[in-house]
Amino acid sequence: IVNGLEWLMDRAYTAEDFDAAVGYGTRLLEHGFGSVVSRTTVGRVALHAGDFALARRVLALVEPGPGGIADADIGMLRAGIAARNDAQHR
Repeated sequence: IVNGLEWLMDRAYTAEDFDAAVGYGTRLLEHGFGSVVSRTTVGRVALHAGDFALARRVLALVEPGPGGIADADIGMLRAGIAARNDAQHR
């Protein structure tokens, strides 16, 4: 199920249907398992959709991070959320 949801999320994301991608990503998170990369992909989709609450939720699920490329994805989420917060305060 998780692999199918990840595939559907990626497909919707590449078609720029960010709302659908968020729906699949949210369902993926409900299963309680999945790689850090899968989860941070949900966060990336959430940033594109403007769902910053979901992006923050994903960040809370994956921090502090296992190291390596996963930490780069976590850094991307932090940067996206920070950019949004900065834009709100201008």
